[in-house]
Amino acid sequence: MQQTRATLPGLLLALVAVSAWGLSYIATEWLYTQGLGPFAVLTIRTFLAYAVLLILSHKQFLADELIDEAKFALLGVACIPFYHGLENLALQETNAGTVATIMASAPLFTAFVVIALHHSFRLHWMTKLGIVTVATGMCLIWFDNHVIQQLPEAGFYLALGAALAWACYSALLKSVHKYGAVFMARKTFGWGLIAVMPFYLMEDAAPVEALTDPVSAALLVFLAVGPTTLCTLLWQRAARETGAQQIRNLLFLIPVIAMIAGLVILDESVTFIGVMGAAMILCGVWCSDLGMKRVNAVLAGADADALSAKFTLF
Repeated sequence: MQQTRATLPGLLLALVAVSAWGLSYIATEWLYTQGLGPFAVLTIRTFLAYAVLLILSHKQFLADELIDEAKFALLGVACIPFYHGLENLALQETNAGTVATIMASAPLFTAFVVIALHHSFRLHWMTKLGIVTVATGMCLIWFDNHVIQQLPEAGFYLALGAALAWACYSALLKSVHKYGAVFMARKTFGWGLIAVMPFYLMEDAAPVEALTDPVSAALLVFLAVGPTTLCTLLWQRAARETGAQQIRNLLFLIPVIAMIAGLVILDESVTFIGVMGAAMILCGVWCSDLGMKRVNAVLAGADADALSAKFTLF
């Protein structure tokens, strides 16, 4: 009982963060209905988030070394125009639940990026089972979107590209782990804001009435302050208080929240095939995670050579 009471605050913080991340897909799609484009939403969101992060971390402006500054620039490109940009474009083409479900597979893609960089991991049989399950779930999601709901096929592939971009971003984070989390986020968003500007300028100008609308303004502030900055800090605190492994599985609630909220708020359709595909993807990622302990250790900063084992796929 005492242990439950001790971990309850951390679990609640994690649930708040997960709920905000799930609802961020709905907020983005809602802003599209008000006339804002994908890169307008992303640019404004990034600018507001950078302003908040600059307030939280303003003592050090540049990284310690030029090579680290270059790494932050690369992180900014991977995170903002590629990950968030592709994700926002996908939300313009398909349902929020679909995008959130495909993004749930990002940890598996991250593991493969680490494997490709280090060539030093043997896949557990549970990971192999998870890969097959995720691939089957992806096929069901594609069939549900393209054949049953007759949504543009581009949405599926854009979301898949966003998951791959997130994987590259996550793998690159290992190289700048010596810096604080807020500083890393500020540098990433700063360079990302510069990188996304050409895409924003090529897009049709956002209508003034959409920017002055109280609901739209509130949603933009929510996207910038909530999912982008505050929730990351809440998740880190929850991990310290409760344990990273204890709250890790809560991330699977993100696509569930996005799917339910999309159904209730945006009147998006949900089919049995889509639900089965989402369930298979989530189960596959969970199975894969059981065999990816070495990959997780590298992402946490461990030496890959110390965990060396010949990589075999089958």
